[in-house]
Amino acid sequence: MTQPQGTFTVRWGKLSLAALGALATLAAPITLVVALVGPLSLWVPLIALVLAALCVAGLRASAVRDRRRKAWDEAAVSVPAALIESAAQDAAAREARETAERELAAARLADERAAELERRLAERQDAPFDMLAEEPEDEVVGADEPVVAAPVAEAAPQQWTPRELPAPSYVGATPAQRPAPAPLPREEAKRAEVITSIRQAEAQRLEAERTQRAERLDLDAVLQRRRA
Repeated sequence: MTQPQGTFTVRWGKLSLAALGALATLAAPITLVVALVGPLSLWVPLIALVLAALCVAGLRASAVRDRRRKAWDEAAVSVPAALIESAAQDAAAREARETAERELAAARLADERAAELERRLAERQDAPFDMLAEEPEDEVVGADEPVVAAPVAEAAPQQWTPRELPAPSYVGATPAQRPAPAPLPREEAKRAEVITSIRQAEAQRLEAERTQRAERLDLDAVLQRRRA
């Protein structure tokens, strides 16, 4: 928004930013001396310096923005209205020319499609007459005459006579002489085994033990006699 010439306007945003930057600039050296002498931290003057730098950068950006806005306002006022009107007329003429070209292209395309459609319809209507016109005259004349088929000679019937076939070779061959097969060996009849009862087996075992004991006793007696 442009301000009228010769009026003074207070911009509270810029004024507040400038006051804050001035206070930070004054506080930086004071807090630095206090931090070096007293127990104050060194972060306080450092923060004051950073705050002052940010205020200066903000004021600079605001001034550049205002300068550009003022330049645009002056350019808008200094440009004559005739140039603006001529530019608008040129834009309207360009748009009308493009519209006319599009309409002309659409009409030309429609005419081409209509001509193509008419040509195809004419070709379809003239197709049967063209086929009749291409036929030769001799074929047309010959088509009226009846076609006579050539006579086919009838073949005489043939009588079937049986023929004698030769006998196969295996009918007159002599039989092969082969030795008679040997008789198969006969298996011997199995005999029933003698079944011994458990009591008889136990009695035989006891009898054998007694006999062995008696023989041992006799050997002991013989040895004793020899030693004596």
